[in-house]
Amino acid sequence: MRRTEEELTNHVKSDNFDLNSLTNEEILKLMRWKHISVRRLESILGKTNAKRCVEIRRQYYCELMKLLDDLDLNQDEEVDSNKAEDCETQQQSSATIRSLRRADVLIRPQNIDFDYSQVVGACCENVFAYVRLPVGLVGPLKMDGEEYYVPMATTEGCLVASTSRGLSALYKSGEVRSKIIKNAMTRAPIVRFQDADFMEALNQRDKAVDWLQRPETREKIKKAFESNSRHTKLIDYTLHEHGRDLHIRFEAQTGDAMGMNMCSKGSEAALKEMKRLFPTMDILTLSGNMCTDKKPAAINWIKGRGKSVECNATLTAEVVEKILKVSVDSLFDVWLKKVMIGGAKAGTIGGFNCHAANVVAAIFIATGQDAAQVVSSSNCIITLEKDLRGSLSVTCEMPSIECGTVGGGTFLQDQSSFLQLMGIRGSSKTTTSSLDDTKLPTEEQARQLLLDSDSNACKLAKIICSTVMAAELSLLASLTKGTLVESHITHNRSAQPCNVN
Repeated sequence: MRRTEEELTNHVKSDNFDLNSLTNEEILKLMRWKHISVRRLESILGKTNAKRCVEIRRQYYCELMKLLDDLDLNQDEEVDSNKAEDCETQQQSSATIRSLRRADVLIRPQNIDFDYSQVVGACCENVFAYVRLPVGLVGPLKMDGEEYYVPMATTEGCLVASTSRGLSALYKSGEVRSKIIKNAMTRAPIVRFQDADFMEALNQRDKAVDWLQRPETREKIKKAFESNSRHTKLIDYTLHEHGRDLHIRFEAQTGDAMGMNMCSKGSEAALKEMKRLFPTMDILTLSGNMCTDKKPAAINWIKGRGKSVECNATLTAEVVEKILKVSVDSLFDVWLKKVMIGGAKAGTIGGFNCHAANVVAAIFIATGQDAAQVVSSSNCIITLEKDLRGSLSVTCEMPSIECGTVGGGTFLQDQSSFLQLMGIRGSSKTTTSSLDDTKLPTEEQARQLLLDSDSNACKLAKIICSTVMAAELSLLASLTKGTLVESHITHNRSAQPCNVN
């Protein structure tokens, strides 16, 4: 029985009708008639029907793409009819247009072997597809007495092979020694004092600064900040005045989560506590760019954000020559001129490296991290020195790796499995539970929090830094040897045609 538009519309408006009983075609009709939003399918049909929602959404967008394809075809055929000298040329042109149709992308099913219900309300909206990327495995990485194999999702040929060579050199020379220098996610809201008189606003701002610096106030702010999560531990906050405004940069330990949402909730709760005493204060914005998130910033380079990591290793001259195919002296010379002098002349912030972002991005994508945070997470300085025995000593420091093993995209099936592959999936026991929840940590406790390296998230950060070190050494060796272009010709070329079918 075919339902009319009026019947279908009444069903949508009815609270008692189960929309899941409608056919896909009926739901598509309601979407065409603007009675159902394409973006709200999951909320209408339910999370358990996420796969069906994707199928319907793909059909809907396929129809839209066909309309655009037909429009393109008509326009191009009109142009071709004016330009074509013979029928054969016109037919070839039309065939080319047909081979590039948008709708072809959506005709191919893309709902196999992917649990779309995981995504609903978690990490993506208006879902119609998923992306498949090749994932290479590098290793073993021997770090702090343990061995790891590291997944890297990338489309850049040569990256996995080069990183593997660097790890081989590190492995044959011993192991990487890693250290968490600091562990604190940040959020920096701006509050504004809205007093009509500007000078009075400044007075209120100064009173707020004085109040926030008192020990008893810090305990109140800590209690409010941590009220939303037992995993959040406020470490410190710093104050930065500008006119009516006050920037407050909170630093907090967030367990195995990357911690942005936890810091945002904590900041909001702390500011509400503050507003009780300062009623003319308004929250201008919860993020005031001093955090700093997803953009280059000297404050992250200097003060750190997320996990600040240092990794060290020593490579024998024999290994450098046998595995990296260069001498210690020649490698050192290229590093000095390229990384240090070249980086200084370029005025780089956090860029005293060759391609740290390559490795960070590859591991981030494979493990469900926020890919946009590659911007600051790839801040890196690598230094080399030749010791008295002629060996090469390497230090790789990354002050702002923003990563976690819970939350974000880490729960997705593939990403979760890759974390498990490294033995760092999910939550781990941390030392924060032993702290008094009502007081700011003592200087020693704060130091332990900042250096808490037992968590899975900290291990992930150290794995990233160690793998970056390996990739840096290999690329520097390739540049020293002059084999960069040759390597990319071998590993980074595709003879395969583009195929959407």
